[in-house]
Amino acid sequence: MFEEPWAHDARGHRLRHDLRSADPYQRTRAEIELPVWAYREARLRGDDPGADAAWQVFRQTRQQQRDRADDWWAAQATHELVSTAAAFDDIDRAVREVLEWHPRLDTRDLENDNTGRTDVRTFVSACTQVLSSPASAAHPQRAVVRAALRDIEHRAGEWLSTYNHDEIREIDDIYAIHESGNELEEESVTNVVTGGLPAIAGGQILDLAGAALTALETNDDTAALSELVRRLEQTGEAPSLLHLLQARRAAATGALPAALHELQLAARATDPLAPRLLPQIHATAGTLQALHDPAELDEGIAACRTGRQSGVRWWRRTTAADAALARLLLWRALLPDTPPDRRAADVREAVRLARRRCRPWHHPSVDERVVLHDARAARDALSGGDNTGRQRRAWRSAVTKPSTVTEQARLALAWATWAVGTGDQELAAEAYQHLVGLVPLDAAARYGQSAKQRVLAAAQEHTAEAGYWLARTRRYREAVVALETGRAIGLSEANGRDDSAVHARLRAAGQHELAEEYRLARAEVDQQERHPSARPGHAWQRLRDVAARAAEVLGTDPLALSVSYADITAATGDGALVYIAAAKAGGYALVVAARHDPQFIELRTLDRRTVARLVAELLPLTRDGATVRGAEPVRDLRPTSRAVDRTTSMLSTLWKNGVHDLVLHSVRGRVVTFVPVGQLSLLPLHAAGEPGTPGDTYTEWRRAGHFSAIRYAPNARGLRRCQATVRALPSGEQRLLAVDVADAAGGGAHLPHVARETTGIARCWPGAVTIAHNCTWQRFQDTADEHTVWHLACHGSAQPHSILDSRLYFADRQVTLKELRDVLRPGQRRLAVLSACESNLTGTALPNEVVGLPSALLQVGFAGVIASSWKVDDLATAYLMTAFHRQWREEGHEPVVALNHAMQWLRTATRDDLAAMLPDVEPGGDAGPYPYLAPRYWAAFAYTGA
Repeated sequence: MFEEPWAHDARGHRLRHDLRSADPYQRTRAEIELPVWAYREARLRGDDPGADAAWQVFRQTRQQQRDRADDWWAAQATHELVSTAAAFDDIDRAVREVLEWHPRLDTRDLENDNTGRTDVRTFVSACTQVLSSPASAAHPQRAVVRAALRDIEHRAGEWLSTYNHDEIREIDDIYAIHESGNELEEESVTNVVTGGLPAIAGGQILDLAGAALTALETNDDTAALSELVRRLEQTGEAPSLLHLLQARRAAATGALPAALHELQLAARATDPLAPRLLPQIHATAGTLQALHDPAELDEGIAACRTGRQSGVRWWRRTTAADAALARLLLWRALLPDTPPDRRAADVREAVRLARRRCRPWHHPSVDERVVLHDARAARDALSGGDNTGRQRRAWRSAVTKPSTVTEQARLALAWATWAVGTGDQELAAEAYQHLVGLVPLDAAARYGQSAKQRVLAAAQEHTAEAGYWLARTRRYREAVVALETGRAIGLSEANGRDDSAVHARLRAAGQHELAEEYRLARAEVDQQERHPSARPGHAWQRLRDVAARAAEVLGTDPLALSVSYADITAATGDGALVYIAAAKAGGYALVVAARHDPQFIELRTLDRRTVARLVAELLPLTRDGATVRGAEPVRDLRPTSRAVDRTTSMLSTLWKNGVHDLVLHSVRGRVVTFVPVGQLSLLPLHAAGEPGTPGDTYTEWRRAGHFSAIRYAPNARGLRRCQATVRALPSGEQRLLAVDVADAAGGGAHLPHVARETTGIARCWPGAVTIAHNCTWQRFQDTADEHTVWHLACHGSAQPHSILDSRLYFADRQVTLKELRDVLRPGQRRLAVLSACESNLTGTALPNEVVGLPSALLQVGFAGVIASSWKVDDLATAYLMTAFHRQWREEGHEPVVALNHAMQWLRTATRDDLAAMLPDVEPGGDAGPYPYLAPRYWAAFAYTGA
């Protein structure tokens, strides 16, 4: 064996010798491999014309071999050529070879075609060689190569080798890190407008202005700022400050042209305060100018320099404009068309400005510290030095320094942006974990609803990515905690502060007055959320003050949102808890059972792109983004054949792309709880499966419900609360309120079977039921509190893009989700059954927050909720619900198991079975022996809770 460079020369001699071999296999191999060797030889010498000539010879030889049908070695040789081209950054040639190769692959009979299997495996390896090359990052056809790779993975996935799958996973990770970095950078740019502008402080009036801006940018609270602006307008004492504040208010709302106009007026002001404010005025103008029109970046930098010059004195070498100037210099330095000399000069100046500004005696702000880290990272990247370890230590030190939660969250975002940019999985996992841990604290610290929504919206991406990178680095417990922390933050916060146990524990400790204070403060916050006032911060501050005093007595903060792995495992007493998420690199699940370490299952084909497509199939949208479904509240709408195919196809894709592997190999049990993350929470995972045929042992098991009764939970903490409610309610003392509305207010088709449904289920509740036919909203409110089980058979409609406008239809009026949340009184209740269309849909803007009818009912005290994910058939629903109540009340199954059995019964029910269930009606459904076999009839209803 020779070592390089002798091995390369030796191989050339051997190939030339084999051209004269009597063995046709050796001769054919030498013919095709010799031009590949010559191509590498030319590249090693830097001979571009020689490389071109060798490539042309290779293509001619390959075609000649194909013409005479002896191209046995063509795939291997092409792979070697592509790999060599990628290694020498000849990406155009590598991409061309791969894209010409792709249409020639035959995947029709890979089970019996050994050559075909070898070809697809070799092709996959060639694609990954191209895509992993840094030189391919900016190639215009890189996405086409990846699409070809994904196509072969889809067509021949089961025949690829383990090595191939590892290669594809590495490519997915590269893309995921790149996309995460882009998204984090975009979020960081947005933060410049909402919180990265120069601070205002120094003197009483300026401190008031700084506090007012903090309230605006952190909580969207304009009260203090409006009051200060009104005062300045009345007194006319500081026009420069007045215009600066009005500019900041305009910038916070996105009105950048108006903000720039106000800053022009501020710069021309001549009041005594103006000289002190000039650095902030010019730096703010420069930053907003560059954000408004990136083509004016140079002008923005010039404005920041003007601000710096206005503040520099011989005894003061730093100004409030320095951080903004450094940020814009880094922006220009990182542009691809910036000349190298200017790039280096800009980075050096940015480091110098940021380092001076961050000296301890200047009390640097969070944004100034972030700029310093960014400047150092840019300097290291330009110099080629590897200072990752030093930077990592610096970030760890920065994020542990005392500061407000909101400031810590902004630092954590910057840390994650840097860590993802390094491409190091360990660094990305650590930074994401820290970021996700701060999200609920940041959300809780904000009392403005729109500000809270911004934090939660940003958390949607971070949660799934944090779980993925932590799991990939084998930190499985931390991955589960990250997913739990970022899931249903708003619901956990509301449940925590509304926990009646806090009031009871304070009274038991003899703190009766404090218990009453806590109750009143909590009620004030609830009232504020239902009917916002002009001063929302007062109610929240009072609750926080009372909660802090309660924490001294109880030992725990009632408003704390921290969670441990032990808290999560405590919810697994009656079955496994399965977190399912879709990251950019692929889907995954983490199974928590008892107190063991979680089990990590890769669901690679259930990636974010696939999930988004399935959600689009479930919720077809018009061009303006409004949902098509729910416009007409028709419970018995008969789906079209296209809708039938869409539903069946969606459930089949869910089964094949991950749920199959999950339930078949990793998750079993009488009851299994799914905690889907992000957009996966919008999909009916419990119904995933193939259509199947009753009695056919080959197909009948291909459904998730065949293995376990599957329920959902917003998170483990919410599930524990539901479980506690079940334990507190004696099962023998339940009372049912059965409501039906055949003719709803506001139109909609007559529902002929809802009265039959409520009458049928009432037979399962002898002596413990109230039936309300054609129920009005007022009658429902008058009687609901007396019952622990509600069954509502009526019209329903959902607006996933405006979820609080979703509604139930009573005989006298329509009631929106917002009104239900405002009106329903808390209390311990067992189950709510929403036998109506689309009652299980949640908001698409914040899917992790699971805002919808089920979560609203859980929040007011229900242990479980049954609701539907799409429009349901009236008669099929009557059969299903009657079977459910029989399974629960007569057979003794717990509700989630009873629902699973009822679904299986309806799937396989014959017309005789249906006639026996409801003898006074002719069964509907499809033609054939099993009228309701199709999943659109039985799969819509899902169980949430315990």
